[in-house]
Amino acid sequence: MKDPLRESIKQVDANTWLIGPLQVRRSKGYSDTCTWYDEGDDASYTLTNASAPLPPTVQLSENDPFQLVYDVGDSSAVWSMVGLISLQSKFVFYHADLAPGNILVEEIPETGDVGIIDWEVAGFFPRGWIRTKFRISSGLDLPDSATDTPWEWRSGVQKLLGAHGFVDHALQFDSL
Repeated sequence: MKDPLRESIKQVDANTWLIGPLQVRRSKGYSDTCTWYDEGDDASYTLTNASAPLPPTVQLSENDPFQLVYDVGDSSAVWSMVGLISLQSKFVFYHADLAPGNILVEEIPETGDVGIIDWEVAGFFPRGWIRTKFRISSGLDLPDSATDTPWEWRSGVQKLLGAHGFVDHALQFDSL
């Protein structure tokens, strides 16, 4: 039987956690192979697929960096990472689903009105995820019926983000 969402984060040891089928490992200092680096606590975080069988775990303690904020039965859970990622991390509020169909532009732009819909996955993300998402997610392509090159809009956005200093973690993401 699958664990309820409120039990989806488990501790392996002081620096390793299981989140569903994934493992997060924290190590002191910068690592070239990490998934992300947090300057605020000078720690590298590496996200990998957990080994099979899963390693033994213990219940999260009251002092664990992962704390359950609230849960709604088995359908939703909100976690806080207290002290795990410092406030100095470059986390930004991001829509997280800027597919062309979620950006509404007035058909005959007289006022420049633009609407953005579908905010259900919006939240705080590492700044580097914004460009990375445009690099890896074909869900942000234009519809095939609109163009012969549906990826062109997504490619253009990620290049503009790069020109504005957004980093790209696509290679690290693809290595997972």
